[in-house]
Amino acid sequence: MSQITERNTLSRQWEILRLLPSVGVGISARELVKRLTSLGFNVSKRTVERDLNELSRQFPLLCNDKSRPYGWRWMDNASFDIPNLSISDCVSLAITEEVIAPLLPPSVLRPLKPRFEYAKKHLQEANRDNALAQWTDKVAIRTPSMPLLPPAIDGQVLNIIQSALLDDKQVKVVYSGVWAEEAKTLVLHPLGLIQRGKILYLAATAFSYSDIRLYALQRINVAEQLEDNIDKPVNFSLQHYIDSGAAEFSLSGDIAFEARIHRSVINYLFETPLSHDMQVKEANTDWLDLTASVKDSWQFRWWLRSQGSSIEVLAPTNLRQTIKNEVTALCNLYKVDNF
Repeated sequence: MSQITERNTLSRQWEILRLLPSVGVGISARELVKRLTSLGFNVSKRTVERDLNELSRQFPLLCNDKSRPYGWRWMDNASFDIPNLSISDCVSLAITEEVIAPLLPPSVLRPLKPRFEYAKKHLQEANRDNALAQWTDKVAIRTPSMPLLPPAIDGQVLNIIQSALLDDKQVKVVYSGVWAEEAKTLVLHPLGLIQRGKILYLAATAFSYSDIRLYALQRINVAEQLEDNIDKPVNFSLQHYIDSGAAEFSLSGDIAFEARIHRSVINYLFETPLSHDMQVKEANTDWLDLTASVKDSWQFRWWLRSQGSSIEVLAPTNLRQTIKNEVTALCNLYKVDNF
């Protein structure tokens, strides 16, 4: 038997052990074939039955032969921890590692690192023999924004922030604001971490103030966890905070947005609307009238600017004037005598 065949057999048999229930009438060989097939194994019912018979000689397995189809399960009170990750587990870990790793505190991430490494190694070994193991080669995650490089975050700072967040402790930081000439020393009350694109933000209040702000972790130069507990705002919820539009740097509440939008860009708005109440009406051959309730935020205004001459803001009037002023400034910036 070749090494590849042996490895595939071992992987399949470990997966069978994982699929066996510990209670009830058990699982049939036919059902095991279905589940193994969904996990990328090309296997027959006879092969599974042979695997079950071989495994029952090594492990406390029970075959319920009182009725057909026979059901297989673990014996009562059998205790066996299978450290192996399934192919589907490995695929999930490989895809999500990059996203979740920055958000997990060291105490949680540390025991997961061997699983991340195992997942990568296991997928590499199984790639030739298992269709599901090739899934990571067939999917990719990309954001529609400019693919900027992620900022460098001090590892020690990140660990301290995560520890303080986990323990509900205050943290003293030296923070360099994006427009500040000098770094400031702040005492923050950490409330949550928000991964926004390539940047990881800390949602926190400062000193005795009650307003919640976002602090980019790459701008924290020094961090020290304090002994004092945080003063958490009453009924604070990170999800509610995000839903309020804060993660998009909201400038105000919802606004009644009205615009004329060119037909060339309307299709993707039908697929991904601005809001649940967005409505579009015919205006003329090339343009349509759009209304929607949206949060007025930096993110929304960045999106407006990205549409260029394909959208005309009608309301609110102050937003229309802001865009008009920006267009005038842009024209002056690019104004050349020979134009």
